[in-house]
Amino acid sequence: MRAVLLILALSLVLSGPALSAPKDDPAARLGVVEALIPRLEKQLDQQREQAAKAAKDEAEGVEKVLTAQVQGVRDLLLLLATLLPLAGGLGGLFTYSKAKREARQQAKEEMETIRAQATAALDQARQELEAAMAELARITQARCEAEEHNAAAEKARHDAEDHSERVRALAQGTAQLTPDEANRADQALASPSPASMTTHSTVELISLAVRALDTHRHAEAEQALITLTRRRPDDSLGWMLRARLRLEQHRPAEALDAAARAHSVAKDDQSKADASGWRGDALAAVGDRAGAAEAWDQSRAGMEALAQAYPDVSGYRRDLAIAWIRVGEGLQDRGAAENAYLQAETILHQQISGDPDQAQTVRSLAGVLRRRAGLSKTQADGQGLLDQAGELLGRARTLDPDDCLIRRDVAWLRAAWGDGHLRGGDQAQARTCWAEAVATWEAMDKAGTLDWYGRRPLAEYRAKLGRDDPPPSA
Repeated sequence: MRAVLLILALSLVLSGPALSAPKDDPAARLGVVEALIPRLEKQLDQQREQAAKAAKDEAEGVEKVLTAQVQGVRDLLLLLATLLPLAGGLGGLFTYSKAKREARQQAKEEMETIRAQATAALDQARQELEAAMAELARITQARCEAEEHNAAAEKARHDAEDHSERVRALAQGTAQLTPDEANRADQALASPSPASMTTHSTVELISLAVRALDTHRHAEAEQALITLTRRRPDDSLGWMLRARLRLEQHRPAEALDAAARAHSVAKDDQSKADASGWRGDALAAVGDRAGAAEAWDQSRAGMEALAQAYPDVSGYRRDLAIAWIRVGEGLQDRGAAENAYLQAETILHQQISGDPDQAQTVRSLAGVLRRRAGLSKTQADGQGLLDQAGELLGRARTLDPDDCLIRRDVAWLRAAWGDGHLRGGDQAQARTCWAEAVATWEAMDKAGTLDWYGRRPLAEYRAKLGRDDPPPSA
């Protein structure tokens, strides 16, 4: 320390007061230096204090700075601890921004790809939709045309049924013609057809023949059918109508020949099925019950195939129901006959559920129930079925009050009630019912409104009443 002071003193000696000391007197110079030492020590102490204070202040500032830095490090570590799970560690933290940018870019590219694919798919779907709409329009047009065609065909079918339901609903027997009617038919066979017949179209000839048969004008029917079969010998309907005429004329052998001819020239399944039915009628008329049952079953099979092949054609299903009725009437076994009637009943119920306003179908169902009543095991069961049949006939009469066939079937139902009374032992009431039914049929026959199928029960119940005289005719 003193060495330092000495150096300082020398510097002072060399400058300032020390310069005033004689240069040649070292002692004097040394005295001056020694006199300066206390002052220098004081100054040194002051400077030391100032340096210590400055060092202390600087240390405190450094401490504050370090404390702030430590707190910043702590905050940074806390932030890192928060971000590390999200960023996947310290390295993920550093790459987070980069990964985020890359993810955004990749998502953007994928969205562009998806947008392009969606646009392409939308365009394709639009094209397919336009094609489908065009196809739908074509199908709709075709369906409309088909419906119009079916409607026209159904109307023609109903028109034909209005003229004669009996063309398809074949009879199981026929009444004996009066001698006058037989003579008129023979004269018509021997005489040529009137010239006026040749001017009619085929459809007009068929219509004339059917109307003549329905009103028992056999001579006119004969003339129309001769003209028709000569003009169109391969027309099965003409031969079937001739079979019907021969059955009404009680000439079953000729009816069988006409039915066989109709079957041989039939070109479609329906005509073959109808012709088989007529053949069964003719065989039954000549006494061949086994042959008749076989022919009727062939007719039923043909109608069933048509109904299955064309389920939307209600006429085929109704024809099948009529065929089952004929099969039931030709069976000797009560159980088998009951099953046949149940088949017909099921079909007719389905027909009515689809079109409840068809009086003809409602009337046919009433006829099935009437037949089932005749096979019932108890009188109560039979009466229940007859009650249902009566309700159906009342409904049919409301739907078509001008249908003479409903009046025919109401009389038939009255006769069936007589059968029920007879089973119950009340013969007097049975005869009363039979007489009422016969009176109705005779009045219709006289007025020309009783069809050939209705003349069968007329003959049957006249026999039950013991009346052998021929029924009145138009």
